[in-house]
Amino acid sequence: MKPILIITGVVLITFFIAWLVYNKRLQIITNIYKEIAEKEGGDVETGGLSLRPQVKLWYKGTPVLISHAYTGTLSAKPGYYTYAQISDLPKATFNFRIVPTSKLDQIDLKMMRNKINTEINELDEIYTISSNPPEQMKAFLTPDVVSMLIKWSQQYLDNGNGIEDIHNYEDKLVFSIFGIPENHAIYDQLLESTKLILEAYLAANVSPGLPKSAVGC
Repeated sequence: MKPILIITGVVLITFFIAWLVYNKRLQIITNIYKEIAEKEGGDVETGGLSLRPQVKLWYKGTPVLISHAYTGTLSAKPGYYTYAQISDLPKATFNFRIVPTSKLDQIDLKMMRNKINTEINELDEIYTISSNPPEQMKAFLTPDVVSMLIKWSQQYLDNGNGIEDIHNYEDKLVFSIFGIPENHAIYDQLLESTKLILEAYLAANVSPGLPKSAVGC
C-alpha cells in the first residue's frame, strides 16, 4: 500500500474519532442547555449535529444568548470558550475589556489600548483591564463585581473554567470563560455573573458628569 494512502487513512480515522468525541460532548451540552432553558424560560436551538447548540433567554426584557466558539488557530492560546452575550443595550458611553493577563502575549499587551490600573492589587495581578474613558471603570468595578472576578480566577486554577474575556461592543456585552463546561453549576455561575456584570455596566454606562439618576431617562 502506498504511503500516501496510509497517511490519508490515518488522518481520516483521527478526524472521525475527534468528530465522535466532539458530538458526544455536544449532546451533553445540549441537554444542559435544555435544563437551563426550562429553568429560565428560554429556548434551545441545535441546528444539527455539526452546528453548535445555543440557548436563548431573556433577562429583564434583554435578550441573552449562551453558546460556545473557537478562538482560532491564530490566537496566542487557541481553544474553545463558552460565552454569554447580551444584546440590544443602550448606546455605550465607554468601551472596556477585562482579560486574564496570562492569556495575552507581549504583542497583545502592546496592542491593547487604554489599559488602566484599578489600584485593586488582587485584581491588577490577575487581569489586564482597559477602559475608555477610565473613570467609568471605577463605577463599574463594584465590590460585588470585584469579588466575582477574583472568584473566577480561583476557579480557573481548580477546573480551567476561568474568565476568558469580558468586553462590550456596539450594543452588546459579552462574558466568556475558557473551555466548554459539562457541569450545570458552571453555566449557572456564568449566567449569574453575566447578570451582575450587566447591572454594573448599566449603572456605569452614563456620560461622565451625568448623575446616575438620569440613566434610562
